[in-house]
Amino acid sequence: MSEPQPASGEPRRPPSRFDAIVIDLRRLRIDAGEVSFAEIAARIATQREADGHSPGAARVARSTVYDAFQTGRRRLSPELVREIVRALGGDEAEADAWRQRCLDVRRTGPRAHARPGEEHPVPRPSAPPRTPTRTTGPTPVPWVGPAEYVASADHAHALRAALVLVLLVACVGVNLFGGAVIIRQQIPLYLDMIGTAAAAFVLGPWHGAVVGLSTNVLAALLETPGSMLFALVNVTGALLWGYGIRRFASTIPRFLLLNVVVSLVCAIVAVPINVLLADGVADAGRAAFTGLVPNTGDVWTTLFSLLTPISLVDKLLSGAIGLLLARLVAPLLLRGGDPVPRLLERRGATTVRQQGAGDGRS
Repeated sequence: MSEPQPASGEPRRPPSRFDAIVIDLRRLRIDAGEVSFAEIAARIATQREADGHSPGAARVARSTVYDAFQTGRRRLSPELVREIVRALGGDEAEADAWRQRCLDVRRTGPRAHARPGEEHPVPRPSAPPRTPTRTTGPTPVPWVGPAEYVASADHAHALRAALVLVLLVACVGVNLFGGAVIIRQQIPLYLDMIGTAAAAFVLGPWHGAVVGLSTNVLAALLETPGSMLFALVNVTGALLWGYGIRRFASTIPRFLLLNVVVSLVCAIVAVPINVLLADGVADAGRAAFTGLVPNTGDVWTTLFSLLTPISLVDKLLSGAIGLLLARLVAPLLLRGGDPVPRLLERRGATTVRQQGAGDGRS
């Protein structure tokens, strides 16, 4: 077997007697659908909690799992390898076989470089992983060496980046389409933040902010320059939606409350912009509501009373439609190792969330 090559950007390490196990672990991970290291760590933590460990003791660092897949190691924990195999869908017998293989390497040294099926046979899983991220066909996947593994990972990252770009452009298009329909039909709503909500839910708050900003820049170029100022409203909604669905809105009632908060904050941000642009009345759609709002003599208070119900209905619709769109693309796992927000999970699917996951920053 040729000398394993380090991944791009990593220092070259001398060959290790554990390299054969590491390379086969990589192959097992590819067979399971290239499960992210963060998700493997989350599955291990879940297994440990089921075995009776406390949540704190059950946690395992993503870097610990990542290191187990690197060649040139001097040590490799048999117990960690066993847990990784379990997390990738292996049964108890297969996991024990991997653990025993690691123990044999410690005792016998160089002969551990043999591949599975030669001196240390490892049974292949007879059933698909319990928490698959991609369905694998019945044809066995050929053995993948280090160089091929790095190439396949690079291709996966490039494909994910391309899909993210396509989704961002599509979300901007959804925003522009919704705003155009509202203007043409003279409906007293906006519906120019549906794509912003969808991007914030799937990709994170800062991707949603990029969609919102791009929407208003294009609208300013194509229609009225004043639309640029309303980018503040769009970006505010993106940040609230993106962080809210990851930190707070884990149930439908909480999601509805999140949309109410978004509507109120966006109305507050929009009031000074409307005063600056049109003395408190920005278009004919809002003017239709002026008869329902008492004139207090204060343009700021009157305008806030005017915009609040419009914003409430608009954000509830935009959030709901954005959530439906986000659920359609959530299975693509475009954020790599980041956990999928609970409301984006498909019914009947099991997605393990990483213990103590990050805040969703893009």
